[in-house]
Amino acid sequence: MKYLVSYTFILLTFLLKSQDKIYLVNGETKTGTLTKLGEEFITIKTSIIDSTEIHKSSILIIEFENGKVQKINAAEKDVLIKISESPEINFNLPAKADVFCNDISINTLAFCNADFSAFYERFVFHEKIGLGVMGSYNFNTRATVLNSFIALLNNGKKNYDLGGFINFYPLEFEKNHFLHFGIMYKYMTFSYSSIKLTNNIGGNQGAAISTYSSAKGFQSATMLTTGSYSRFNNNFFIKTIFGLGTFKLKNDYLEQYNLLSNNNKNNAQSNTTYILPKMYIGINLGFKM
Repeated sequence: MKYLVSYTFILLTFLLKSQDKIYLVNGETKTGTLTKLGEEFITIKTSIIDSTEIHKSSILIIEFENGKVQKINAAEKDVLIKISESPEINFNLPAKADVFCNDISINTLAFCNADFSAFYERFVFHEKIGLGVMGSYNFNTRATVLNSFIALLNNGKKNYDLGGFINFYPLEFEKNHFLHFGIMYKYMTFSYSSIKLTNNIGGNQGAAISTYSSAKGFQSATMLTTGSYSRFNNNFFIKTIFGLGTFKLKNDYLEQYNLLSNNNKNNAQSNTTYILPKMYIGINLGFKM
Protein backbone atom coordinates (compact mmCIF):
# COMPACT_ATOMS: atom_id res chain seq x y z
CA MET A 1 0.00 0.00 0.00
CA LYS A 2 2.80 2.41 0.85
CA TYR A 3 4.38 1.80 -2.56
CA LEU A 4 1.07 2.67 -4.24
CA VAL A 5 0.83 5.90 -2.24
CA SER A 6 4.42 6.80 -3.09
CA TYR A 7 3.92 6.04 -6.76
CA THR A 8 0.75 8.13 -6.87
CA PHE A 9 2.51 11.04 -5.15
CA ILE A 10 5.42 10.91 -7.63
CA LEU A 11 3.04 10.71 -10.57
CA LEU A 12 0.97 13.67 -9.39
CA THR A 13 4.14 15.67 -8.75
CA PHE A 14 5.31 14.94 -12.29
CA LEU A 15 1.97 15.92 -13.83
CA LEU A 16 1.80 19.16 -11.86
CA LYS A 17 5.34 20.10 -12.81
CA SER A 18 4.65 19.38 -16.48
CA GLN A 19 1.79 21.85 -16.66
CA ASP A 20 1.81 25.43 -17.91
CA LYS A 21 1.49 28.27 -15.41
CA ILE A 22 -0.01 31.71 -15.92
CA TYR A 23 0.86 34.49 -13.45
CA LEU A 24 -1.75 37.27 -13.35
CA VAL A 25 -1.41 40.97 -12.54
CA ASN A 26 -3.59 40.54 -9.41
CA GLY A 27 -1.18 37.95 -7.98
CA GLU A 28 -3.20 34.84 -8.86
CA THR A 29 -1.75 31.83 -10.64
CA LYS A 30 -3.54 29.57 -13.12
CA THR A 31 -2.17 26.07 -13.73
CA GLY A 32 -3.13 23.75 -16.57
CA THR A 33 -2.52 23.14 -20.27
CA LEU A 34 -2.35 26.09 -22.65
CA THR A 35 -4.61 25.31 -25.62
CA LYS A 36 -4.72 28.69 -27.35
CA LEU A 37 -2.53 31.78 -27.42
CA GLY A 38 -4.33 34.36 -29.53
CA GLU A 39 -3.72 38.02 -30.20
CA GLU A 40 -5.97 39.20 -27.33
CA PHE A 41 -6.97 36.13 -25.31
CA ILE A 42 -5.33 32.92 -24.12
CA THR A 43 -7.15 29.73 -23.14
CA ILE A 44 -5.89 27.33 -20.49
CA LYS A 45 -7.41 23.92 -19.77
CA THR A 46 -7.48 23.56 -15.97
CA SER A 47 -9.07 20.09 -15.91
CA ILE A 48 -10.34 17.45 -18.30
CA ILE A 49 -13.58 19.35 -18.96
CA ASP A 50 -12.93 22.92 -17.75
CA SER A 51 -11.22 25.69 -19.72
CA THR A 52 -10.61 29.33 -18.80
CA GLU A 53 -10.21 32.25 -21.21
CA ILE A 54 -7.99 35.10 -19.97
CA HIS A 55 -7.38 38.49 -21.58
CA LYS A 56 -3.69 39.22 -22.15
CA SER A 57 -3.96 42.58 -20.39
CA SER A 58 -4.34 40.74 -17.06
CA ILE A 59 -1.30 38.46 -17.54
CA LEU A 60 2.23 39.11 -16.31
CA ILE A 61 4.12 35.98 -17.30
CA ILE A 62 3.44 32.60 -18.87
CA GLU A 63 5.69 29.76 -17.78
CA PHE A 64 5.52 26.84 -20.22
CA GLU A 65 5.94 23.22 -19.25
CA ASN A 66 9.30 23.04 -21.06
CA GLY A 67 10.70 25.75 -18.75
CA LYS A 68 10.48 28.65 -21.16
CA VAL A 69 9.00 31.91 -19.88
CA GLN A 70 7.09 34.49 -21.91
CA LYS A 71 6.69 38.01 -20.52
CA ILE A 72 3.31 39.53 -21.49
CA ASN A 73 2.94 42.72 -19.38
CA ALA A 74 4.93 44.69 -16.82
CA ALA A 75 3.50 44.97 -13.30
CA GLU A 76 2.30 48.39 -12.12
CA LYS A 77 3.76 47.63 -8.69
CA ASP A 78 6.29 45.18 -7.28
CA VAL A 79 5.07 41.60 -7.49
CA LEU A 80 6.95 38.57 -6.13
CA ILE A 81 6.64 35.56 -8.45
CA LYS A 82 8.42 32.29 -7.79
CA ILE A 83 9.23 30.64 -11.10
CA SER A 84 10.74 27.18 -11.57
CA GLU A 85 14.46 26.89 -10.91
CA SER A 86 16.72 28.16 -13.70
CA PRO A 87 14.06 28.87 -16.31
CA GLU A 88 15.08 29.69 -19.82
CA ILE A 89 13.88 33.25 -20.30
CA ASN A 90 12.59 33.92 -23.80
CA PHE A 91 11.04 37.26 -24.67
CA ASN A 92 10.14 36.07 -28.16
CA LEU A 93 7.08 34.00 -28.93
CA PRO A 94 7.92 30.35 -28.12
CA ALA A 95 7.22 27.58 -30.58
CA LYS A 96 4.41 26.23 -28.41
CA ALA A 97 2.50 29.51 -28.72
CA ASP A 98 1.15 28.52 -32.15
CA VAL A 99 -1.06 25.84 -30.62
CA PHE A 100 -2.92 23.58 -33.01
CA CYS A 101 -6.66 23.18 -32.45
CA ASN A 102 -8.96 20.51 -33.79
CA ASP A 103 -12.67 20.66 -34.61
CA ILE A 104 -15.03 17.72 -35.00
CA SER A 105 -18.56 18.43 -36.23
CA ILE A 106 -21.69 16.94 -37.82
CA ASN A 107 -23.76 18.59 -40.54
CA THR A 108 -27.23 18.67 -38.99
CA LEU A 109 -28.82 19.94 -42.20
CA ALA A 110 -27.68 16.77 -44.00
CA PHE A 111 -30.10 14.72 -41.89
CA CYS A 112 -32.89 16.12 -44.10
CA ASN A 113 -31.43 13.96 -46.89
CA ALA A 114 -30.77 10.97 -44.58
CA ASP A 115 -27.03 11.77 -44.67
CA PHE A 116 -24.73 11.22 -41.71
CA SER A 117 -22.02 13.76 -42.52
CA ALA A 118 -18.95 14.33 -40.31
CA PHE A 119 -16.14 16.92 -40.55
CA TYR A 120 -12.64 17.14 -39.04
CA GLU A 121 -10.71 20.42 -39.21
CA ARG A 122 -7.24 21.29 -37.91
CA PHE A 123 -6.29 24.95 -37.40
CA VAL A 124 -2.82 26.36 -38.07
CA PHE A 125 -1.15 29.79 -38.20
CA HIS A 126 -2.88 31.18 -35.10
CA GLU A 127 -6.21 29.72 -36.27
CA LYS A 128 -6.22 31.77 -39.46
CA ILE A 129 -6.24 28.67 -41.69
CA GLY A 130 -8.17 25.42 -41.31
CA LEU A 131 -7.32 22.17 -43.10
CA GLY A 132 -9.88 19.40 -43.02
CA VAL A 133 -11.58 16.33 -44.38
CA MET A 134 -15.23 15.26 -44.54
CA GLY A 135 -17.21 12.10 -45.17
CA SER A 136 -20.84 11.05 -45.24
CA TYR A 137 -23.05 8.06 -45.88
CA ASN A 138 -26.61 8.19 -47.22
CA PHE A 139 -29.31 5.89 -45.81
CA ASN A 140 -32.01 6.61 -48.43
CA THR A 141 -33.03 3.68 -50.66
CA ARG A 142 -33.61 6.12 -53.53
CA ALA A 143 -32.18 9.51 -54.43
CA THR A 144 -34.47 12.41 -53.51
CA VAL A 145 -35.04 15.82 -55.05
CA LEU A 146 -32.08 17.11 -53.01
CA ASN A 147 -29.92 15.03 -55.37
CA SER A 148 -31.93 15.82 -58.49
CA PHE A 149 -29.10 15.00 -60.93
CA ILE A 150 -29.12 11.45 -59.56
CA ALA A 151 -32.86 11.14 -58.94
CA LEU A 152 -33.38 11.50 -62.70
CA LEU A 153 -31.67 8.12 -63.23
CA ASN A 154 -33.50 4.80 -62.99
CA ASN A 155 -33.29 3.53 -59.38
CA GLY A 156 -30.72 6.20 -58.58
CA LYS A 157 -29.28 5.94 -55.05
CA LYS A 158 -26.63 8.10 -53.42
CA ASN A 159 -24.01 6.09 -51.50
CA TYR A 160 -21.28 8.16 -49.82
CA ASP A 161 -19.22 11.37 -49.97
CA LEU A 162 -15.52 11.94 -49.36
CA GLY A 163 -13.80 15.29 -49.49
CA GLY A 164 -11.13 17.70 -48.36
CA PHE A 165 -11.09 21.45 -47.81
CA ILE A 166 -9.06 24.47 -46.81
CA ASN A 167 -10.66 27.44 -45.02
CA PHE A 168 -9.38 30.94 -44.33
CA TYR A 169 -10.57 32.97 -41.31
CA PRO A 170 -9.48 36.57 -42.01
CA LEU A 171 -12.19 38.45 -40.13
CA GLU A 172 -13.62 38.32 -36.61
CA PHE A 173 -16.73 40.51 -36.79
CA GLU A 174 -17.58 39.92 -33.09
CA LYS A 175 -15.82 38.17 -30.25
CA ASN A 176 -15.69 34.44 -31.10
CA HIS A 177 -17.67 35.02 -34.32
CA PHE A 178 -15.76 34.69 -37.60
CA LEU A 179 -16.31 34.76 -41.35
CA HIS A 180 -14.59 32.13 -43.46
CA PHE A 181 -14.04 31.35 -47.12
CA GLY A 182 -12.20 28.56 -48.88
CA ILE A 183 -12.20 25.68 -51.35
CA MET A 184 -13.79 22.24 -50.98
CA TYR A 185 -13.26 19.16 -53.15
CA LYS A 186 -16.05 16.57 -52.87
CA TYR A 187 -16.28 13.10 -54.42
CA MET A 188 -19.72 11.42 -54.36
CA THR A 189 -20.60 7.90 -55.48
CA PHE A 190 -24.01 6.54 -56.44
CA SER A 191 -25.65 3.50 -58.04
CA TYR A 192 -28.42 3.25 -60.64
CA SER A 193 -29.93 1.05 -63.36
CA SER A 194 -28.44 1.74 -66.77
CA ILE A 195 -30.96 1.50 -69.64
CA LYS A 196 -30.00 0.36 -73.13
CA LEU A 197 -32.40 0.67 -76.11
CA THR A 198 -32.12 -1.83 -78.99
CA ASN A 199 -34.25 -2.14 -82.12
CA ASN A 200 -36.70 -5.06 -82.23
CA ILE A 201 -35.85 -6.48 -85.67
CA GLY A 202 -38.38 -9.32 -85.60
CA GLY A 203 -41.28 -7.28 -84.34
CA ASN A 204 -43.17 -4.21 -85.41
CA GLN A 205 -41.24 -1.58 -87.31
CA GLY A 206 -39.92 1.11 -85.01
CA ALA A 207 -40.34 -0.95 -81.83
CA ALA A 208 -37.43 -1.13 -79.36
CA ILE A 209 -36.36 -3.30 -76.45
CA SER A 210 -35.16 -1.73 -73.18
CA THR A 211 -32.63 -3.65 -71.11
CA TYR A 212 -31.47 -2.65 -67.62
CA SER A 213 -28.21 -3.40 -65.84
CA SER A 214 -26.72 -2.31 -62.52
CA ALA A 215 -24.23 0.52 -62.79
CA LYS A 216 -22.20 2.89 -60.61
CA GLY A 217 -21.24 6.49 -61.13
CA PHE A 218 -19.61 9.43 -59.39
CA GLN A 219 -19.57 13.20 -59.17
CA SER A 220 -16.23 14.93 -58.64
CA ALA A 221 -16.66 18.62 -57.86
CA THR A 222 -14.55 21.55 -56.71
CA MET A 223 -16.48 24.32 -54.94
CA LEU A 224 -15.81 27.77 -53.55
CA THR A 225 -17.15 28.00 -50.00
CA THR A 226 -18.06 30.69 -47.50
CA GLY A 227 -19.94 30.96 -44.21
CA SER A 228 -19.77 31.86 -40.53
CA TYR A 229 -18.11 30.26 -37.50
CA SER A 230 -19.23 30.94 -33.89
CA ARG A 231 -17.74 29.51 -30.68
CA PHE A 232 -19.54 28.94 -27.39
CA ASN A 233 -18.01 28.13 -23.96
CA ASN A 234 -14.57 27.54 -25.54
CA ASN A 235 -15.59 23.97 -26.41
CA PHE A 236 -18.64 24.07 -28.69
CA PHE A 237 -19.27 25.84 -31.97
CA ILE A 238 -21.76 26.23 -34.82
CA LYS A 239 -20.59 26.66 -38.40
CA THR A 240 -22.49 27.47 -41.58
CA ILE A 241 -21.20 26.42 -45.00
CA PHE A 242 -22.32 27.38 -48.46
CA GLY A 243 -20.43 26.00 -51.45
CA LEU A 244 -20.95 26.40 -55.19
CA GLY A 245 -19.08 24.78 -58.07
CA THR A 246 -19.41 22.41 -61.02
CA PHE A 247 -18.78 18.79 -61.97
CA LYS A 248 -18.32 17.03 -65.31
CA LEU A 249 -20.50 14.19 -66.55
CA LYS A 250 -18.49 11.16 -67.67
CA ASN A 251 -18.88 7.71 -69.22
CA ASP A 252 -22.24 5.96 -68.84
CA TYR A 253 -23.49 8.66 -66.46
CA LEU A 254 -23.10 11.18 -69.30
CA GLU A 255 -25.10 8.96 -71.67
CA GLN A 256 -27.84 8.05 -69.20
CA TYR A 257 -28.39 11.59 -67.93
CA ASN A 258 -28.75 13.04 -71.42
CA LEU A 259 -30.96 10.17 -72.63
CA LEU A 260 -33.43 10.55 -69.77
CA SER A 261 -33.20 14.34 -69.66
CA ASN A 262 -34.07 14.67 -73.34
CA ASN A 263 -36.92 12.15 -73.03
CA ASN A 264 -38.44 14.23 -70.24
CA LYS A 265 -38.29 17.40 -72.34
CA ASN A 266 -40.65 15.90 -74.96
CA ASN A 267 -39.17 17.77 -77.90
CA ALA A 268 -37.56 16.72 -81.13
CA GLN A 269 -34.31 18.54 -80.48
CA SER A 270 -31.89 16.74 -78.19
CA ASN A 271 -29.11 18.51 -76.31
CA THR A 272 -25.99 17.04 -74.75
CA THR A 273 -25.05 18.31 -71.28
CA TYR A 274 -21.44 17.84 -70.15
CA ILE A 275 -21.19 20.06 -67.06
CA LEU A 276 -23.68 20.54 -64.22
CA PRO A 277 -23.71 22.84 -61.16
CA LYS A 278 -22.88 21.51 -57.69
CA MET A 279 -24.02 23.10 -54.42
CA TYR A 280 -23.33 22.28 -50.78
CA ILE A 281 -25.12 23.69 -47.71
CA GLY A 282 -24.22 22.83 -44.15
CA ILE A 283 -25.14 23.83 -40.59
CA ASN A 284 -22.50 22.10 -38.49
CA LEU A 285 -22.60 21.59 -34.73
CA GLY A 286 -19.30 20.55 -33.25
CA PHE A 287 -16.82 20.17 -30.42
CA LYS A 288 -13.45 21.89 -30.16
CA MET A 289 -10.62 19.67 -28.95
